[in-house]
Amino acid sequence: MKKIRSIKTIITFCILFALSACAKPYPVHETEIVKITPSPLLLEAFPMPPFSGSTNEDLLLYTLTLEQNLNLCNARLSAIKKSVE
Repeated sequence: MKKIRSIKTIITFCILFALSACAKPYPVHETEIVKITPSPLLLEAFPMPPFSGSTNEDLLLYTLTLEQNLNLCNARLSAIKKSVE
């Protein structure tokens, strides 16, 4: 039985080898990785403005400053996302 299995294995190997010799080679594609970095201007941090007020008007102005900084940060984030696409 072992002899028959080994003969079958050899015949199978020869058939597969013969069939693979007829196959066309696949083209080789090389991929180049390009690192895209955003502008350093877009990566600058906005400092947290200090609050030094005592009236509701001061608090409102501080809140508007924070909102403006948040909008600028979101605009920079959008610009970074567009530069990567």
